[in-house]
Amino acid sequence: MKINISLVLIIITLYFKLNAQNLKYFSIIPDELSGDDNAGLLAKVVSDSEFIYVMGHYPKEIKNIKKTTHPIIASYDYKGNILNSHLIIDSTISPSIFNNQPIIKKNDSIYFVQFNVTNPFSDPMFRTASFEWFEVNLRSGKIINRKKAFDISKIKEIDINAYSILKDSVFQFILQVYDDYPIQKNYIYEMDLNLNVKKIIPLPNSSQNSYFKWISKENGIYHIIEDVTLRIPTRTGYMNYMKVDSNGTLLKIKRLPTKRNIFIGGVVTYSVSRNNDGTFVIACNEWGPDFTEQQAAPYFIKTSPEFDSIIWMTNFYESENFVDKNEYYFYFTSKMKDKSGYVACGELSSNSNSVPNYGMIFKVSENGDSLWLRKYQPLSWDSLRSQLITFFQINV
Repeated sequence: MKINISLVLIIITLYFKLNAQNLKYFSIIPDELSGDDNAGLLAKVVSDSEFIYVMGHYPKEIKNIKKTTHPIIASYDYKGNILNSHLIIDSTISPSIFNNQPIIKKNDSIYFVQFNVTNPFSDPMFRTASFEWFEVNLRSGKIINRKKAFDISKIKEIDINAYSILKDSVFQFILQVYDDYPIQKNYIYEMDLNLNVKKIIPLPNSSQNSYFKWISKENGIYHIIEDVTLRIPTRTGYMNYMKVDSNGTLLKIKRLPTKRNIFIGGVVTYSVSRNNDGTFVIACNEWGPDFTEQQAAPYFIKTSPEFDSIIWMTNFYESENFVDKNEYYFYFTSKMKDKSGYVACGELSSNSNSVPNYGMIFKVSENGDSLWLRKYQPLSWDSLRSQLITFFQINV
């Protein structure tokens, strides 16, 4: 019988350090990060040449603190030994601290991180509270800087799904605001190294079925990937490539050239990689006519730089499992540093108590060849023990 676990168990499942001919691996369950009732959760992982840094939710009752879940930052060496951990006690930080959004490297072990914070002005029925940007030294656990990007008293419900890397001393994210249902207002925010807002650029309004999944700025032009999923009157999914100038003027929009229902899906899915030649490799989904509401076939696709063509498309599911109505979810992709291809991570879930659940990693070559799909469970566990095993991030 499966155990109904309310939170995903803290697991640092695999970490691959890929140098020319150097592969190291370990699999541990870090009890020191599990908190009360072993109910902690890890959501972010990054690394440098010496350390692996993880961030997550640490459940713990603390006297005179009303909230019972706190941010935790920890570092490990490449043998899997914990070096230090730091608990951040702050009553303004939301109990749901992190999703698996990418964190943005500034330098060395200094990163910009989005922390979810409590919004006292928001209706508690809304699904999103608010957030602030933190500048954090992941090695020491010290918070260096902390700033709001917008006035939380004027916004009730938001999503932030697209982030850029740090380039030319700025980075961007897209804020999606849902206060005027069913219209969704969209803005590009540009931040400097001190977490000051340098620009706010309005984008064309869209429906609440639209999510922005990727953004990059090149020569003053913003390149964006939009994901759209519709369930009425029929289930439809598709992606758009968008090009926008510094005033928010739409210069180009191009739908992925296929009649199939190809989309990314998921609110916290970060599955877009862009190559130096401008081509995209994207982990995505396809809705088919016989699929259940939650079921979609997962794929990797490679597209031309502005979605003029699909170069290749490769499925990453096992036919026998897909026929059994198992559900595949993916959350993150990375490009291999040794140029051997791309990897995506996520979960393989079943609603049946007689079918195991797994964490999942899939690898595809640079040419679109399906290399392998690996399923993981903690060592020594009974195969039916877990209700859910999720791999949130994979970085190589």
